[in-house]
Amino acid sequence: MAIASVNPATGEELKTFDALTEEEVDRKIAIAADTFREYRETPLEERARMMSRAAEILEERTEELGRIATLEMGKTFVAAKAEVHKCARGCRYYAENAARFLADEPAQVESARAFVRYQPIGPILAIMPWNFPYWQAFRNAAPALMAGNVILLKHASNVPQCALAIEEVIHQAGFPEGVFQTLLIGSSQVEAVIDDPRVRAVTLTGSEPAGRQVGGEASANVKPSVLELGGSDPFVVMPSANLDETVTAAVTARTLNNGQSCINGKRFIVHEEIAEDFTRRYVEAMQNLKVGDPMDENTDMGPLATPQMLEDVDSQVRKTVEAGARVLTGGKPEEGPGNFYPPTVITDIPKGSPAHEEEIFGPVASLFRARHRRGDSPRQRHLVRPWLLGVDQRPLGARAVHERAGGRHGLHQPHSRVQPGGALRRCQELRLRSRALPLWHPRVRQRQDRLDRRERRGRQHGSSGVTAPLRVNGVAAAKLLTGYHSW
Repeated sequence: MAIASVNPATGEELKTFDALTEEEVDRKIAIAADTFREYRETPLEERARMMSRAAEILEERTEELGRIATLEMGKTFVAAKAEVHKCARGCRYYAENAARFLADEPAQVESARAFVRYQPIGPILAIMPWNFPYWQAFRNAAPALMAGNVILLKHASNVPQCALAIEEVIHQAGFPEGVFQTLLIGSSQVEAVIDDPRVRAVTLTGSEPAGRQVGGEASANVKPSVLELGGSDPFVVMPSANLDETVTAAVTARTLNNGQSCINGKRFIVHEEIAEDFTRRYVEAMQNLKVGDPMDENTDMGPLATPQMLEDVDSQVRKTVEAGARVLTGGKPEEGPGNFYPPTVITDIPKGSPAHEEEIFGPVASLFRARHRRGDSPRQRHLVRPWLLGVDQRPLGARAVHERAGGRHGLHQPHSRVQPGGALRRCQELRLRSRALPLWHPRVRQRQDRLDRRERRGRQHGSSGVTAPLRVNGVAAAKLLTGYHSW
């Protein structure tokens, strides 16, 4: 099966790659397992040096890497370059802070001196999406590599050049060859990689169905998993909001990354007192956006990533209109080549229609007027928690900081969404620790160097009051055992 790189603005096939065979995948997993045994012993200072060098390389190659992303998945060149710079900041952040995050932590244990130590897990399969092809990969790789793990990247099949470029940056920074490898494979080959006992954990960013499948497969193999799934976040506007600022934020929230971001505001719930004024301003602002060539620095919005994405968005809007909704602007694919869909605003959305029940992964804003939300299903109540614009209205949830910034996400902010996949709220320290294995560890008249050697050999020790880790979706909990077990 060929893996193709196609320009979504023109439909031109840029390059094709052959998918790896089972034998080639097996060799890469073997290399990862062998490399891990040596790389886990690399001093943290050396890992930090290489990670800092990766940040420098990203900054040096910003134009080149930005161009690859724009040509492969359609985000504007301005946005692509900004994403590369964000990756550099992420690499530098973990290089500078990993030692503090992974430091031993004292623990209270009777009749013993104990501490918690975070150990690397092993080879991690990272299944990453196309919408932020660099950031999603580096957001996983930087903490994982700093924690002493190695990565097998299964990137989205429409961004193979981005995936290979990421591997090249990591190697150019000085990391050993087997520390980060790209697997050019199709989705049908993923299950076998998860099942491989040499792969010790899996992380996925993607849809809920994909999350259920990958999470279920990982659970069946008793492997930890970290899942970041889809969402349909509400952008709630109250009468106290400054409408000039709010409309600007609302446009950005819905059209960021051509409308293809899991943390975008998608459902705009506006208090009836200001609904008419907000709607008029918002529709006008959406109509003023320039849609076109993503390489043009004056373009506000480029194409959707694939023809299938265009078809899905168009189908959801059409079905919603057929159910009784009104289109205030946009609503149909642009004519001509490319996967262009205009900024769209729909309102009077009936219950049961796609825009009411589903995430629309494109530049489509669903407008709702509201006074109270009574009688909703438990799922709908979950999806309409009050993240508000209008600072006099409380409470504010973890995502309020994202909504106020128009859907942008910073290095120091929690990363979650209003959806089952957002149950795990991740910040940078927890993200790094979720890629390390915590050990509760008593020091009872044993020399530390001897204990470390035994840990590496995976032997059992002692039987005094000790604990071992229980991992749940990347969050570590401790479970008392009768004996001490080491990994």
